[in-house]
Amino acid sequence: MTTPNKMKMFTAIVAICILSISHAFAQKYKTLADTVKLNAEYKKVNTEITDLNNQLTEAKAKLPDY
Repeated sequence: MTTPNKMKMFTAIVAICILSISHAFAQKYKTLADTVKLNAEYKKVNTEITDLNNQLTEAKAKLPDY
């Protein structure tokens, strides 16, 4: 095999391995309570991101113009 073909084969094998392994470690939410907890955590993270963006905007406004 030539070098480009070897590289393509290696890339294909690595991709197949990664895809098969990632499925094994995927998070599974089995109950409605799991989904509710996930949604609550998602809401909390979104609120924190919004707060940080607001703080950043305020800090930028306080900086003198360069």
